[in-house]
Amino acid sequence: MIFFNKEFERNILSKVIKLPSIPNGISKLIDDGFIIHSDGCIFFKGKQPIDTGNDNEIFFDKTEQECFYNELRVSDYIEGDIVSVAVNVSEMIAEKLHKTLPSKSFEIVTSFDNFEGEIDAVIKLHTLREEEVPYIDLQSIDEYQQPIFICRTG
Repeated sequence: MIFFNKEFERNILSKVIKLPSIPNGISKLIDDGFIIHSDGCIFFKGKQPIDTGNDNEIFFDKTEQECFYNELRVSDYIEGDIVSVAVNVSEMIAEKLHKTLPSKSFEIVTSFDNFEGEIDAVIKLHTLREEEVPYIDLQSIDEYQQPIFICRTG
């Protein structure tokens, strides 16, 4: 399922095109897949923290921990067409998660910033857990000033 706010629809949606390929660094990260740590958190294999067997106490919850370690700043991988890369990558991540961990539900949140005319995007992903609050409240998604694009699995 895909959700986005009015800011995304107004300022970003028209710039999105389907890309034949994505940057190698991101593609490798997605292809390498995900790992489930002993505390139940799911991370990109290539970005995972050391698994200590304990919940990481510096985070409020597992959602915050997953979002922290699973963050991708698109401009770290490519300079051009950040908007299309961000949207395509978000959809690819959702598809990979759905195929490899179909019994779980995930949220891939992509937010866009405009710094002096240059657009950048940050992608974060986390497991949707009934006992935790999602990273973005869909009921108030239009209250966010940043353009936001969300893919959910499950």
